[in-house]
Amino acid sequence: MKSAVHTTTLLGLVTEVDCVRKSFKIRSHSGDIIECFVSENKWTTNFHVLQNLDHLSNDRVLKTPDVCSDLTKYLRFDLMVAVEGILQTSDDLMRLDARKITLLDQTAKPGRYLFESSHWWLTQITQLGDKWLYGLFGDKREFTIDDFTKLYRTNLGINGFPAPHGPVIQEMAALSRLIYGLSSAYLLTGSDHYFEAAQKGVAFLRGAFRSPGGGGTHILWAYGKENGRLVLCSQNPDDQGTIPLYEQIYALAGLAQYYRITRDWEVLEVIRLTIEAFNKFYLDEIQGGFFSHLDAISMRTDDPSLDTLGESQNRSRKNWNSIGDHIPAYLVNLILALEPLPADRTPDLERVLETCKKILDDCTENIVTHLCVSDNPFVQERFYDDWKPDYDWGWQQDRGIVGHNLKIAWNLTRIAHYYASQGKQQKADELIEVARKRLENMEEHGIDLLRSGCFDCLERNPGNEMPLDFSFGSTKDFWQQEQMVLAYYIFYAWTKEDHYLEFARSSAAFWNLYFLDRDHNGIFFRTTESGIPIIEGGYGNKGGHAISGYHAFELNFLAHIYVRCALAALGTKEEITFCLYFRPNNIRSINVLPDFMSPGMLQIEEIRINGVPRLSFDRENFQIPLSEKESNSSIMVKFSVHDRKR
Repeated sequence: MKSAVHTTTLLGLVTEVDCVRKSFKIRSHSGDIIECFVSENKWTTNFHVLQNLDHLSNDRVLKTPDVCSDLTKYLRFDLMVAVEGILQTSDDLMRLDARKITLLDQTAKPGRYLFESSHWWLTQITQLGDKWLYGLFGDKREFTIDDFTKLYRTNLGINGFPAPHGPVIQEMAALSRLIYGLSSAYLLTGSDHYFEAAQKGVAFLRGAFRSPGGGGTHILWAYGKENGRLVLCSQNPDDQGTIPLYEQIYALAGLAQYYRITRDWEVLEVIRLTIEAFNKFYLDEIQGGFFSHLDAISMRTDDPSLDTLGESQNRSRKNWNSIGDHIPAYLVNLILALEPLPADRTPDLERVLETCKKILDDCTENIVTHLCVSDNPFVQERFYDDWKPDYDWGWQQDRGIVGHNLKIAWNLTRIAHYYASQGKQQKADELIEVARKRLENMEEHGIDLLRSGCFDCLERNPGNEMPLDFSFGSTKDFWQQEQMVLAYYIFYAWTKEDHYLEFARSSAAFWNLYFLDRDHNGIFFRTTESGIPIIEGGYGNKGGHAISGYHAFELNFLAHIYVRCALAALGTKEEITFCLYFRPNNIRSINVLPDFMSPGMLQIEEIRINGVPRLSFDRENFQIPLSEKESNSSIMVKFSVHDRKR
């Protein structure tokens, strides 16, 4: 273009500061070196330091006598900065005038990023949790089931409060996702009001949304309630009139995370009966894997009506959600809670654990064997019953979702940790290589190398003579950024390869720069490629089907842990610790391992029960025995993180 003007964002490392030219240069992930010009007028170019949702200023930059301007006051070599500015082209000339420059490091301790501090993700999860509870329940600090019955809403406006118009929507899967978020907030902080809200939310979920029938052999869940009326089938356009498996899977997300805190027997029974429904109705016993949709009348996955209900053909189909979502939604958390089996083990506990381990192995094998076998950079996501790829389904056609590729990399790395802990090092190493390939592919075909963050939906086979062919727009969604942050931090902790730490940090930077809604203490669902929030239509909804209280809280919870593991792998000399909190419900032991971890990564440094320190314990034993007096107590466990032994 001979003449063009763009408002744009860049993210990179400072390579040069030039006081004479009043400019600095940054190097992006793409390798491009970009010169950015600043104005001496403080009203034109502004320097900032990254803020969290607490709105506290983190600017601790001290001016020294040799500083000639804000340019050299704030910027130094190898510093990661975000630049928002105006890019102009005129014939052969190009110039970027910076208007906002944001520092991302802890300026009192150069070289330490703010989002890697010990309190960053704790602050974010408490701000999000408090806003969710205030938006739904006002100033309440104690909750009842009636509070959820009367006040819980799925449809929240951009300010986080119930939408003033339209029907009262209480969606089951969205509520379960919120319970996941509240449970995660309690696990990290030990704050009683998160636990109280999660507990009453679980009771409301169990009592309000079970689909009639089952006869004690299984549980299926209703989609939700509308103006108090139970709605059995999904109301989402792709799944209209069916019972999609992914909604059933996410019914367990909140229950499984809450179960980690309590090991509540009644909650486990509900989980067990739901998994029985997965195996009874959705499991393909011939070709393997799980079908994605169930007809509500015939209770079959091959009913012809599944090709006419909703906007897409769902008869005898399998997809990423029906295979991969089992792993992060409930399998990891259930296995963490149950293995090793406690002293008060029962045949039911043994069966649930063995069932979960079998599903984990099968889903992992199906991901590696069917989703990741193509030479295409993107995994194949939709299949017929015989695993033949489906290129004609609904909106997806032959398109790839960047976040699903990153989610696979993240979860295969988690499972590699698990297999390593089981002595299956060869299987673990094989999964790491599959995960590595997914990350390499997305760096070339799905990640924004100028600004960081990942794109959404692209054509698997570009038809525009360009490397990337955007199916709908060059936008970025919050849940996909979560997968990117977690994938890169956990992968770096395993490999110790600096390349992956660089991507981990830049992705965490993009999240904290652009997805935090600081006006309403919430999360934006979608942004442009430059990080400008998109809030038209349903994208301004803070409690919708996809956003709810799940992905952002999952990010806060696991990023807090993974960042600690990454810092240990980095070799920092300071002691790296974090705490988790539990509330056992009349049990004699509780498993406290935070996530799938390889041997040697963690040790227990301290245990406090009702505030009283336990003087003697096994630092390597993550199943904490409890006396009868301790079986209903508040438990704090402090972990120390160590460089993983290879």
